[in-house]
Amino acid sequence: MLQCAVVAGIAATLPGCATSENSSSRARQRDTIAKENAKPGTLDWMLKNTRIDPATKYRCPWVEGYCSHASIQAGETLSIFVSTNPVSAFTLEIY
Repeated sequence: MLQCAVVAGIAATLPGCATSENSSSRARQRDTIAKENAKPGTLDWMLKNTRIDPATKYRCPWVEGYCSHASIQAGETLSIFVSTNPVSAFTLEIY
């Protein structure tokens, strides 16, 4: 009996050895994602006020930024890197 308990404990910690509880948890997560993806989207995330620097003919360096990840799971950390030239305050909206 003890040997079976140890084997079951090891199997539960190995990837790919899902219990029915883990499977149902993943199924609920897939349902949640499908429900969210079925909602109407927004175009509010698109840049509306892009500028070209007249001196260089490239993107204006007044405010530039990027994120550490294109996509993350709930609870994960997202780092956002922003540069302003000249140094100035800015507002950030995340969608």
